[in-house]
Amino acid sequence: MSDRKTPIQVIEKRRFLRLDDYFKVSFQPATEFGDLETAEPVEVGYSKNVSLGGVAFVTDFEVEDGAYIRASIMIPELDEPVDVVGQVVRVIPMEGGQREVAVKFLPFGIDEDQRSRLELFIYDHFLKDPNE
Repeated sequence: MSDRKTPIQVIEKRRFLRLDDYFKVSFQPATEFGDLETAEPVEVGYSKNVSLGGVAFVTDFEVEDGAYIRASIMIPELDEPVDVVGQVVRVIPMEGGQREVAVKFLPFGIDEDQRSRLELFIYDHFLKDPNE
């Protein structure tokens, strides 16, 4: 028996599947977590991808790394927006004054019912037969 080890290819290190799709995201950033209680999403961006753990979107609005965010993700196939609370983990400047904002959902940042609907939507997307 050989002592050689076979390399294992790691395909995805993420905990959740990411769906690369374009959805409208309305959001309201706040520097203090408590400020989110009364904040209504007013700024607009468009998602790059969404998962059960977070969302990345592109916007013209200035957002600070570490800021808290209350957001509504409008997914046409779902009856109502998915409302989430998260924290900005990355802001990448882009051409034309836009920026890509990555938000990690807080542990209590998404209602269980909405989380279930988002989960079904994402998994359904990956399980669809592309020939249909």
